[in-house]
Amino acid sequence: MIRINLLPKDQIKKKGVPLKQIYFIVVIITTLSIIVSFAWTNYQSQKYQQQIARLEKELQKYKIVEKKLKEIKQSKKEAIQKLEILSTLIKKSPDMMRNIYFTIKEIPTKRLYLTEYSYDKEKITIKGNALDLETIAHYIDRLEKIKKFKKVELQGTNIKKVEDYKLTTFTIKITL
Repeated sequence: MIRINLLPKDQIKKKGVPLKQIYFIVVIITTLSIIVSFAWTNYQSQKYQQQIARLEKELQKYKIVEKKLKEIKQSKKEAIQKLEILSTLIKKSPDMMRNIYFTIKEIPTKRLYLTEYSYDKEKITIKGNALDLETIAHYIDRLEKIKKFKKVELQGTNIKKVEDYKLTTFTIKITL
């Protein structure tokens, strides 16, 4: 059998073109999918970076809160220790605590400040600062009215200048 091709040459070549088109479409689809996946990962990366930045700010807030909480716990611990010391003092020597109370209760507010307080079984020594001699005299008068104290005497005074104020430093000795 003999075959005769009656088609023109242009149509014969057109049979090979669809295969090239398929390759071209596959390459375009692959390229587009790579570009889309790159854009998607870039978007997700930015989204996660924003979330990380937000969480780091929140973490900083919690660190501040944690620091304050530690300070509160420390001050609570110190307060508990002070309360334990006071309760021990009250149990062991209630007279001493009463004497301390009496001496502190008689302080004229905002005019006289104690700087040192020492207690012995027989005497109490008080050092402090006052705005004037009249305040010290008033404080001594108030202490002398307490029946528990046998003798209240002023040991000495000095005037010292602190900033723009002239303060009178004093030492009082109380015999029990």
